[in-house]
Amino acid sequence: MLPPRLNLPIKMMPQPDETTCGPICLHALYHYWGREEPLQDVINRSGKLKRGGTVAVFLACDALQQGYQATIYTFNLTVFDPSWFVILLMNLIPSDRCVSTLFARVRQLNA
Repeated sequence: MLPPRLNLPIKMMPQPDETTCGPICLHALYHYWGREEPLQDVINRSGKLKRGGTVAVFLACDALQQGYQATIYTFNLTVFDPSWFVILLMNLIPSDRCVSTLFARVRQLNA
C-alpha cells in the first residue's frame, strides 16, 4: 500500500536559467512557510558548481541557517563520503571541520 499523498499549495517561480532548480524549490518552500525574500538572495547564498547546478548540502545549510530543519539523502558517492556521517555521529571531528571538508570537495569538483 502506498503512503497517503500530501499536496502542498507551493507556488513555483520560473527558473532564470537551467541550473537554479534547487534554489527555486528552496525559495518556494520558504515562501510557503511565510518567509519573504528575493529569489536572487536564495540563489546567491546557494552557490553554483562550474558545470551548473547546486549541491544539496548547500541548500540544506541555507535552510538550517534560516532556522528550518533539513534532512538530505544522497546516493552520489562522488560528492559524499559515507564515512563522514559515522565520524560526525561519533563526534570524532568537529562539525565545522566536516563542513570545510564538504567545501573542499566542491572546489575539487569545480576544478
